[in-house]
Amino acid sequence: MTPFDLEQARKEENKLRKKLGKKVAQITGLTPKDVVAVLVALKQLTIKQLREIGTFSIPKIAKLKKQIRPAREAYVKDICGKSVKLQAHPANMIVKCFPAKSIKAAVGR
Repeated sequence: MTPFDLEQARKEENKLRKKLGKKVAQITGLTPKDVVAVLVALKQLTIKQLREIGTFSIPKIAKLKKQIRPAREAYVKDICGKSVKLQAHPANMIVKCFPAKSIKAAVGR
């Protein structure tokens, strides 16, 4: 991503955070500033837990799990009678999100 793209992504994230803060504030009666502060704290706690333990659960909403995919060496594979050389890939870390059963059921209707 270019620096311009990163700046645009940050702006979009800030807009979404403010929108979500306003909506939750209307429902709960808190100020939008307090709601945004809670969201920022939740984000920091999530990052800390994923780094240390590898999982983070938000009860009745979702569970996040860290998964490390191992490195893959370059190799040759026979596809449709042709030999194709596949590149090597380094190990990487991904985060998977598993929604709660109640969320799945509500959205699936």
